[in-house]
Amino acid sequence: MLDTKHLFPITLSSSAPAYSAIVTAPIIVSMCGLWSIGIYLVAAALSWYVSTAYERNTAVRPDRGTVYSWNTGAFAWLNGYALAVTGIVATSGLAYVAAMGLLSLFGVFSMTAALILGAVMIALAQVLNNISLKVTSVVQILALIAHIAAGIALIVLMFVADQAPIQPALTFAGIIEGLLIAVFAFWGFDTAFALAEESDAGAPKTASRLAIITMTITFVLVAVVISLYGIDAVVTHPLVVIAVSLSAVMALGSTLLPTVRGVEAMAEKHDLPNLFAHGLKAEVTTAVLSIAILMLVLLNEGFFYDLIDCLSIFVGFYYAGAIFAHYRNGGAKSALGMFVLMLAVTLAAGIYMLTPNYGNTVFGSVSGVAVLGGALAVLGVLLYLVNQAVKPAAHK
Repeated sequence: MLDTKHLFPITLSSSAPAYSAIVTAPIIVSMCGLWSIGIYLVAAALSWYVSTAYERNTAVRPDRGTVYSWNTGAFAWLNGYALAVTGIVATSGLAYVAAMGLLSLFGVFSMTAALILGAVMIALAQVLNNISLKVTSVVQILALIAHIAAGIALIVLMFVADQAPIQPALTFAGIIEGLLIAVFAFWGFDTAFALAEESDAGAPKTASRLAIITMTITFVLVAVVISLYGIDAVVTHPLVVIAVSLSAVMALGSTLLPTVRGVEAMAEKHDLPNLFAHGLKAEVTTAVLSIAILMLVLLNEGFFYDLIDCLSIFVGFYYAGAIFAHYRNGGAKSALGMFVLMLAVTLAAGIYMLTPNYGNTVFGSVSGVAVLGGALAVLGVLLYLVNQAVKPAAHK
């Protein structure tokens, strides 16, 4: 069984705090300046609430800590789909960033080499998960050490800053977008609950809360330093580069954990082919799909990054699903209000993503982020309808 000291490194690494901070903080700071601190604190509070929902749902139905198992019908299936899509695509993004970062330390800047290294790292991470979660936990400590070192470097930068803080004009759209991006940055704290059945009582709750606290400190620190010192000085600092690369590497295996658990749960209920109910096949499938998504970089790198960018919508959707399940499982009436709030923020951010200047690519007059997010959503609905059509009557 996993205790808190094993579960915390896995949970924290799943969120890839250094990677998430460097990816999200520049965007949020460019829209909100030092108000980014407040944005991250609100996102932390929402994440804490979602963690509470996960905890209560797991206590009622400890089925791999997956939002699919806590809901019913089409909503359950689409929540499971959103979780799977997020895990698979995010893993490919982590692999690419990790490979590019590690290779750059040796003066190698080759997309082909990064893709090969990224694919190998995804495969190795899944193999390591299959061997032993405790071994995975020990390896994750490397990311924690790098994270602390980078934090010290950022604190030093903060005290030698000599320029005026970035102070953009606040807009409602910027606040909403920043909030959803910040919520996405905290994504990964739920990994603890995916391992609840293999953990000591109370360990998932403690690991999840510790991860949220650690991430909050990290994100606020990075946002402040970028506001005071500028993004270029931060992202090029050697310790930061190493921390971000290791953070992404270590997140590969732990990010796949809840994805695999969700796929297994869906297969056991005949909402996916039964062969995925067996752990190894689910693990191989998710790893192969992540590697396939990684190869989209060959088509268009901007397209690939926009695909990752649209994931915040799916995270917001299935977090809302976890809150709604909490409400159905006897949560206070406030849970229904939080469910509506999470859906509203997600919808508002989705609408904002329609603007052509959002992201890296444009399709006509609509951003590539919105098109890709919409395409994945439509694909999910179509797959659900196909699943219902072919599903044996006894299991409908």
